[in-house]
Amino acid sequence: MNYFEVESKLTELLSLPDNWNSYRADPINPEYVRQATVLLHTFPDWLPTPEVVPLVCGGVQFEWHRDGVDLEISINGDGTDWGCYTNGRGTIQLLEVFSRCFHRSS
Repeated sequence: MNYFEVESKLTELLSLPDNWNSYRADPINPEYVRQATVLLHTFPDWLPTPEVVPLVCGGVQFEWHRDGVDLEISINGDGTDWGCYTNGRGTIQLLEVFSRCFHRSS
């Protein structure tokens, strides 16, 4: 995995303006980028480099699409972080995938 490339893409997302998709998308939240960066460094280096995708809610998403298998991990920062794995035979949604890792207790 090319960690530097992913970090650069995450940083680039911060330059997206309000309404970046012309459908009222929120600007990317720096806190969600920070959370994604923390998560990134938990991935083993043998993992393929993910695509980095902005979300209209201001979050970010990591995506891998390879050999009929899709894995998507969304970081929204509001407790609705999630992952989705599809292998052509069905889809599994992984609820509360990383929420506990990033949200501090009050």
